Amino acid sequence: MRRNYRSSVSFLAIAVGILFSQAAQAADSYTPEVQDWSGWYVGSLAGYAFGDSKIYNDDAGLQEFNGDSFSHRPNGVLGGLVAGYSVNPADSNIVFGIESDVSLVNINERDFEGTSDDGIETIISGLSTLRGRIGFASDQLHFYGTGGVALAHITQFAGDTDCTNDPCSGWDNDDALFNTGKWKMG
Repeated sequence: MRRNYRSSVSFLAIAVGILFSQAAQAADSYTPEVQDWSGWYVGSLAGYAFGDSKIYNDDAGLQEFNGDSFSHRPNGVLGGLVAGYSVNPADSNIVFGIESDVSLVNINERDFEGTSDDGIETIISGLSTLRGRIGFASDQLHFYGTGGVALAHITQFAGDTDCTNDPCSGWDNDDALFNTGKWKMG
């Protein structure tokens, strides 16, 4: 019985040795595929944004606020679509390209100065960007930086609301001294 045991162990050792030698040969002959990052891409985006909005009395002839200005911090969510094109030259880890996105945005804030009915409201309802990008790619990872131009649809109200707290039904058209609803570039 001992001979059978030794025979089985010897046979198992030979089988494992053959298996590992074949795996080692396969690993030696394996060359990783180089990732090509060139081409078109599309995707979606979602996020949360916040900022600082300030209105200066001199900008709109406001006499409504104490001091030279009044500011607040609008915030909210955004979501949209992104598309772009990347170029990855042969035998290079450098990737460059151009991309753009369009987002629907719900960023807003309404604040009043103290307990008065003088306030400020900022609403950002749309955002779009066009950017160049350059980066470094390695197999499945791509690190990059981006920069370009952004357009945002911004509406701002400042002045008298005839309200003493929030929520308010609206701005007094006679006393709302600053009102824009324009696309602004940045």
